[in-house]
Formats: sequence, C-alpha cells, structure tokens
Amino acid sequence: MLPGSCVGPVFPGFKYNSERGAHAVKTEWKMPDESNTGRNRQHIYCYFNGGGSFLDGHGTATNDGHTVSASDLDSSVAHYTCRPIAWYQDVADSPVAAVSIRAGSGRAILSGVHVEYSPQDLDPENTFLRDRMVVERLTESREGQGIVLEAILKELGLDLSKHDSA
Repeated sequence: MLPGSCVGPVFPGFKYNSERGAHAVKTEWKMPDESNTGRNRQHIYCYFNGGGSFLDGHGTATNDGHTVSASDLDSSVAHYTCRPIAWYQDVADSPVAAVSIRAGSGRAILSGVHVEYSPQDLDPENTFLRDRMVVERLTESREGQGIVLEAILKELGLDLSKHDSA
C-alpha cells in the first residue's frame, strides 16, 4: 500500500480525451544497479498528461513505517515498503514522479508519467504536442527509456536474462 498520497496534476491543462495537458517532462530515474553498469541513473523525458506526484517526504523511502533517506538506500529493494524511483526535474523541489511499493509478496510501480509511451504512437501534427515539442523530446530519450523500462521490469522481479532477442 502507498504510505502517502498522489496529488496532481503536476502540470496544468489536463482534460480527458485530449492532448491539451500533454507534456514531455524531464525526469530523473534511480534504480538498483546490481550489475554495477552505472546505468542505474537516467535523465529522460517522459510523456505526461494529468499525472500526479507522490507525497511521503520527497526523496525518502519507507521500510515498514520507518523513513529511510534516498542516500541510504541499498541495492536490495525487496524489503522497502515504498521507495521513490523517479523525480520530476522541471518542477520546483523535484517532487516524486514514480514509486516502487510492496504489493502482497511482490512489487508494484506507481507512476505519474508514462515512460512506456513511444513517440511513434503520438501525432506529431497535434497542436499541443507540436508546440511543446513532445514527440521530439521523447525521441531524444528512446535509449534511456529502454534502460528505465528494463530496470522497472527487473524491479518487479522479472528475469530478463532468459529473453531471446533473436
């Protein structure tokens, strides 16, 4: 369960069934790096349209009700009840954009942004997307987006080493 709340939208303009509130927002993702590749911290643009920020003390994790600062997080995330994994970079005080929470015997990711959105699925001629350079910014972030998505799947306990890319 989320030991806090999600409030938003973080950016104004959200309207259901519209790109009026869509943005490509700069985010910082910090995930465990068991392989020591140095790829655990990514700065990427993500699609946003109405998402919130998670409030439980910016940049902190909880371990069964005890607060743990982000700098003290270890690479074994399974025991954390709630751990921030992404922060908005275009917003004052960099509020939390995504968290990993304990859900039953596993984990769940709650996110105010859509890291999974592909720029090819968006209409580059849409006025709101074009004026805010959403498609261009998401295209710039494709490599980092793949790294983040892979890290999220690992965070959820999926074994990606068995994946055959052929």
